[in-house]
Amino acid sequence: MAFVAFNDLGYEYLDQGYFVLFSENNTHNRLFEYAAKDLTSLPKLFSEYVDTRLDANLTPIRDQQSNEVIGQIMEVLKSAHEYYKYEDRRAIINEIGNYFNELLIFLCYKCRTISPDLPKSEEWYLERIKWLMYPLLSAGDTYPTDFYGKYKDWISADFYTSAGSEEDYETIVCDVPKKRPSGFREEIRIQKVICDMLYFILDMEAQDMGNLTLPQRMWLFANLFPDSYSEIEITRKLSFCPKPRFRSGTDRTQEIERNQRLKDIFAPLHSLDSRTIAKMQKNTKDCFKSAIKAAEDIETAPIYEEYEIDSLKQLLYLEIISMIQAGTIIRKCKNCSRYFVVNNRKVTYCDRVDKTGKRCSAVGSQRSFQKKMAEEEELKIYTRAYKTHFARVKKGTMGQDAFAEWCTKAKVKLEQVRAGKLDIAVFQEWLKK
Repeated sequence: MAFVAFNDLGYEYLDQGYFVLFSENNTHNRLFEYAAKDLTSLPKLFSEYVDTRLDANLTPIRDQQSNEVIGQIMEVLKSAHEYYKYEDRRAIINEIGNYFNELLIFLCYKCRTISPDLPKSEEWYLERIKWLMYPLLSAGDTYPTDFYGKYKDWISADFYTSAGSEEDYETIVCDVPKKRPSGFREEIRIQKVICDMLYFILDMEAQDMGNLTLPQRMWLFANLFPDSYSEIEITRKLSFCPKPRFRSGTDRTQEIERNQRLKDIFAPLHSLDSRTIAKMQKNTKDCFKSAIKAAEDIETAPIYEEYEIDSLKQLLYLEIISMIQAGTIIRKCKNCSRYFVVNNRKVTYCDRVDKTGKRCSAVGSQRSFQKKMAEEEELKIYTRAYKTHFARVKKGTMGQDAFAEWCTKAKVKLEQVRAGKLDIAVFQEWLKK
């Protein structure tokens, strides 16, 4: 479990000790990078890992080493979102546990290749799931037994005493998978849902939805994809003042000392209320004045929203909800095809640096100019004349003042040609002078 705290500037992701692990501002770049990340290698890597740990009969393969594959899975997750730099171990353990339970249900009650009696044995179950989780487990972890409990709940207590035939298995056990499960299927599904939410709710260029209001687009999305997302139950806390945070790279001693000073100021005032404030004793008045002085240093006082979360899915849903509440508008950059927040509807390129080392916005300006050059003959001949005159300045055959004066006149005449007030041939002859 961790915490995510939202304010007007974005959010902070904190561990249980309220140490800030990472934060995100209102550019939402981590969310957009996650939406664009290719996660298709995860199922293949996961399958490769499982195949090196268990054979077709789910017998542990003891002579195989597969830590390298686990490392590759971790790298893919970490590159997808900052969240996984801190939660990759737990995420992979949960993936293994959920996958193993689904696989058992599928093999026992759909394929009938494994007797349902085998997984009933806690010893049989724990030997296999511990072997799958072994490279990730730490001392004190209870994940294997936790997932064994989930497995028993899935097949239900009634089944243990049921005398039903094999034909009854699938009706007794609910939600038997129709096909063999694959690893990280849920992760890829969540990514798709996130992409759908961004497109159908917030993307200003979404097809045929430009005239819909934000509430109308939310309603449309909910009815288009009723099964693609589920309600999230999260503990929410609201406060005027957040708990003290600790950040990497900062002097925690100073933070602790500051918090202690505030406690010293406010401790004598905790019994104060609106009915007794006029009757304060001198020492209480002095503390109150110190409190007022401390308050004067506060520049903003937003309402802090804090949530307890245990998955990236919850974090991303909350982030999109915060964007909806803020009326955020997004579009895909015409250079890198990734989303960015739109502050000016005329801007079509983001400020990311592309593979060539150039900003998308710079590349976009150049492309727009080249497109205009291809479409406007008058701009093409103006640009050619501009380069000629600029070369004269570099050679010293034309002065800076004369060049500036020429530019001003040339731009006026260019606009006259565009407006149809000056013939392009006359403009071209003038530029040759």
